[in-house]
Amino acid sequence: MVNSIGKNAPVRIPKYRGYCIYFVSALVHNYMKHGVEEEDPYINCIIKIGSAGGGQIKKKREDMGIDVTVMIGGEAGQGIQTVGDLLTRICYRSGLYLMAVNDFESRIRGGHSFMQMRISDSPVRGPDHRIHLLVALNEETYERHKEQMAEGGLVIIDRENGSAESNVLSVPITRLAREAGGKIVANTVTAGAALTLLGGPMEGLRQVLNEHFGDKKASVLENNLKAADAGRKAVEEIEFKWHLLP
Repeated sequence: MVNSIGKNAPVRIPKYRGYCIYFVSALVHNYMKHGVEEEDPYINCIIKIGSAGGGQIKKKREDMGIDVTVMIGGEAGQGIQTVGDLLTRICYRSGLYLMAVNDFESRIRGGHSFMQMRISDSPVRGPDHRIHLLVALNEETYERHKEQMAEGGLVIIDRENGSAESNVLSVPITRLAREAGGKIVANTVTAGAALTLLGGPMEGLRQVLNEHFGDKKASVLENNLKAADAGRKAVEEIEFKWHLLP
């Protein structure tokens, strides 16, 4: 499928090995100008992911050499899309380009689903299947994708006990979520941990959570803020070589 934006500026949303790939362009704001409904799942993904040049970006980023691939995987119903959405909003506001590959099965719960994001300070024209940070919300995700890990890459996995693998970091995501207010905030724990490892701005995550949950009950926002902070604390002493910000 091809959607044109202005003159000679097509954005292609093709199928690639069974995945839906969302190509992101600096012309993303033209979608809004042409009155595209945000409910459209393809256009909505492009608008949320965005690219450098947005009105909220304070300065242009040049020659930083950022090129990081993050994958979040687990069962349908574990909030994979929510984690991806939180991270993409922060990347957008930080002036970064991003492409997302969203793979999900046609079921409400169970099966294997994942969201893979390639984040860069330069325009992204294709995915990179070497994973730098893998967030495995279940064991199946780790087993399926461990061979894709880049050299020096890191795996976060929802486990209570430590791991014998040197590149696997066990984080009790489910328990931390329950302590923060309930299993429902596990995706926010995950986002807090991933963003901390990537060197992203936690204040940016808090701002996004305030915007997203600001019209909910006060306890909903409070629990999500606690969950994000729990994720941060769980990994804050871990060194990770790929950072999104200087």
